[in-house]
Amino acid sequence: MCGRFFRHGVSWEEYYDLLGLIAPKGVEPPAATYNAAPTTLQPVIIPASDGGAKMLPAVWGLIPSWWKKPLSEK
Repeated sequence: MCGRFFRHGVSWEEYYDLLGLIAPKGVEPPAATYNAAPTTLQPVIIPASDGGAKMLPAVWGLIPSWWKKPLSEK
């Protein structure tokens, strides 16, 4: 399993139409990526405390269920 994915370019208007996510002032929407590999920083959308949603950067990756060692021993 390669664990890679792609993300098309999406405008803030499309984010709002699909998710109700309001564009932050002075911030461009995330750029498209066609080779998002594990350990790369990618935008994720999570629930906000006010009942809406917000977009934050997160490291894309997977820790298999069978991995029992500390994460520092990858």
